[in-house]
Amino acid sequence: MLAHPSRSIRAFLCASALSCAGAPSPSDEGVDCVPATIETFADDPGAYYRCVDAYLGGCGPDGYPLGYGAYYAEKYMGDTWDALSEDGQRFLIEVGVCLHETLATQLTADSTCDEVWDLGFDAHPDCYVDAGFCELPLTDTLAIAGAVEPEDQALPEQNAQVAAIAEACTE
Repeated sequence: MLAHPSRSIRAFLCASALSCAGAPSPSDEGVDCVPATIETFADDPGAYYRCVDAYLGGCGPDGYPLGYGAYYAEKYMGDTWDALSEDGQRFLIEVGVCLHETLATQLTADSTCDEVWDLGFDAHPDCYVDAGFCELPLTDTLAIAGAVEPEDQALPEQNAQVAAIAEACTE
């Protein structure tokens, strides 16, 4: 197994990227939230999403940046990490970086919370497949799927992404 990445208490204490020293902050010229890299994702997997939320003016705990992106990035890297094989752990980092990068390429100065909700969910199938979800052992896929909260399992967007991933994995 891979060594567990540093679990930063900072990730859980920061209410937004603006209140965290050293975190990227939004600017008047555009979105300067910086997506994590393979090397930095584990340090604070929710930082990028907190920055995006602050930039958007606060989508809040029910918006994609905090309520889904940051929440699950931190949950998977914290609660799910130890239950995964080395391939599953690598997948978590790669999919997290892909989701950050994809949102970063589509986020504009005029983006709204609703648009970011759609952009975030729309990125999941391609990022999951590209990061190797289809090749993971069954124990990993079950642990990853099992970490999704029951209320999120009922979201139409969640069901659509699961169907798209399942279809891609069977092709």
